[in-house]
Amino acid sequence: MARAARAESPGVSIEAPPVSIEAPPMNAQAPNVTTAGPPLAARAEGLAASRTEELVAEVLSRSVAAQEVADGPKIIAAPEDANQTCLSFNRQYCPPLNLSIQSRDEQRQTHRFCSGYVKRERDLPTDATFCGQRLRRTNPCWVQDGVTSCLPHFFILGEMKCGTTTLYQLLDKHPQVVAPLTKEPRFLQQGRFSQTSLSRYAVNFRPAAAIPDSVTFDASPVYFRSPVARTWLRQWLPASRLVLL
Repeated sequence: MARAARAESPGVSIEAPPVSIEAPPMNAQAPNVTTAGPPLAARAEGLAASRTEELVAEVLSRSVAAQEVADGPKIIAAPEDANQTCLSFNRQYCPPLNLSIQSRDEQRQTHRFCSGYVKRERDLPTDATFCGQRLRRTNPCWVQDGVTSCLPHFFILGEMKCGTTTLYQLLDKHPQVVAPLTKEPRFLQQGRFSQTSLSRYAVNFRPAAAIPDSVTFDASPVYFRSPVARTWLRQWLPASRLVLL
């Protein structure tokens, strides 16, 4: 009522039409809110879905933008079944993701296959590099054939039962830290290393690869006594940080 009277006042220099929706009488019964639109729960779900789509679009746009900022030459990978010339993130997963549900015979066949398959990327020359192009991120990340893959920025190692789980949980609370899918991937553990491809190891850091400004890590304390870890990290990730507990 007040807004309509204000619009009709001759003292206002800019004329505006009266508000078309009139206020109901004071004793009028309030309308049923369910008849004015969809139920509140449905509207909330719609808003949540819309926000989720916005967040996904934002992450994808940030990933694309990050892929455009690359350092160094683009290293092309050799065919999958040939002798490898660079360390590729896009090879077949060894072991496969469904290893735990395979029968014993199937697992034996998988181990035999992975031994030879992984050996191709272990026999690389000492001056070999990762395939693709390095990205300018805190994590060591590369883009290869349009796919972004990341490795840990730092490694937590030490004796067993030395507090790595507690540190893992504390780090996971930091807004910039994206924890690996597996707390202890143990990629560089003696025995497992000969059966695990780089592509399979990098699966643990997919969430971090989708967020360019994130920091991720590997909390496998067994690396402390692993000669494989010392050799591999010195060659492939010499700038990585080591947290010793």
